Amino acid sequence: MFITRLISSMIMIPMALGVFYLGTPYLEFFIGIISCVIIAEYTLIKERKIYSINVLFVFCLSSLVIAGTIVSFQVAVFILVLGILIIIILEWIKSNSNPFSLTFAFIYSVTPALLFLDLNSIFGLLTVYWLFIVVWSNDIGAYIVGQSLGGIKLAPKISPNKTWSGAFGGLCLSMISSMLFLQIAISNVSTLSIVFSFLISITSQIGDLLQSYFKRLNDVKNSSNWVPGHGGVMDRIDGLWVSILVTYFICLYQDGGVVSW
Repeated sequence: MFITRLISSMIMIPMALGVFYLGTPYLEFFIGIISCVIIAEYTLIKERKIYSINVLFVFCLSSLVIAGTIVSFQVAVFILVLGILIIIILEWIKSNSNPFSLTFAFIYSVTPALLFLDLNSIFGLLTVYWLFIVVWSNDIGAYIVGQSLGGIKLAPKISPNKTWSGAFGGLCLSMISSMLFLQIAISNVSTLSIVFSFLISITSQIGDLLQSYFKRLNDVKNSSNWVPGHGGVMDRIDGLWVSILVTYFICLYQDGGVVSW
């Protein structure tokens, strides 16, 4: 399992870094694919199927939102809000057993994706790379320390494999990796950047737990089996997806990315 996870990570990490470096239109295409896969996995978990006209329609709306960012952030937000209203109306008319399930899937998949693109556009590539490093370091530290030391369970009713030692290991590696990255990239490690790396590490772990809780509610182990060693895309980016929101608002509050912290 560890070797499979490692190989998958060695493929996915350079791909993500490279696509953000290449920028438009490769970045928008990549993020659009991720949004659609999240919708598919969410629907698979809730409905045990992904093939329907409604899901295809939400795919199209998601793609339109992401494509709208090429024009402007405001256009993308307008399409997002319009899409939410349309899906709510459709689900209300349909009145199925899971009301507003697709609405939530659309919001969950597209909103962080939209903010991620805007984060990159406004606050720069270094901020995006910093976010990747903090979240990935948290995952790596939590996995290695948790597997090595074990100990008291973090949330046994939600995710029985997670431990407090793993959470602490992820937190420590995140902060160390953040400091090393910022020292190399901009030759500056401020107190604020340390605090923010701590906050993002905690946020990432919360995102992971929320995903675990969602899967447990629906009695599934993984969101899919599309990413060898990791499960599904939702399993791989659960912490990142929540951390994007926090990082975006941190940058807005600070009026700048990592370079200005």
